[in-house]
Amino acid sequence: PIPHDFSAIFCYWECADNIKLSFKTNSAYIITKNVYTDIVHWGTRFTKTPIYLKQISALNLLRENKPSIMLALSDFKYNLIIFYNSVLNFAKRVCNKIKRTLKG
Repeated sequence: PIPHDFSAIFCYWECADNIKLSFKTNSAYIITKNVYTDIVHWGTRFTKTPIYLKQISALNLLRENKPSIMLALSDFKYNLIIFYNSVLNFAKRVCNKIKRTLKG
């Protein structure tokens, strides 16, 4: 558990357009509430998804002051993985639909 001012806790995904993050100071400014808060994180099943891993990779590269080309390569890599997963999920849905259609 982390001691925290619970009046300023928010969900990043729901408020992404209403916050300004500062990873150097580990703080977030919530525009709609005019409040500063700490960046608090906990793991869920979504932490294993490619889009989340893409963000973690980008944050690590930014934190380490790596050249922007490395950030672009990381984005490209994860965009390919995300695209591949989308195609794979679509193919699975099509195959399942065909199986159900042939069964009935």
